[in-house]
Amino acid sequence: DNSTTGVVLARFGVSFISVDQACANAEEEIPDWDWDAVQAASEQKWERVLERIEVDTSKENSTIVELLYSSVRQKVLSEREALTGESRN
Repeated sequence: DNSTTGVVLARFGVSFISVDQACANAEEEIPDWDWDAVQAASEQKWERVLERIEVDTSKENSTIVELLYSSVRQKVLSEREALTGESRN
């Protein structure tokens, strides 16, 4: 019951193909709705990616650091496209 907290939880899927594919992706990727489990799994996956990168943010230009992490994100998304056969184009 979120009437007292004002919190709304939503599950959604993403697809570059169709709405139906987005729904199918959501069902496949998050079959059981457990927010805490989904959040923990997501954090673990990103940590495995990000732990390979070492940046001394006190010495590097913040714009360059932001570009680096944005590029890593795009690379991960590109790998997902390759695995699913979906394309943003």
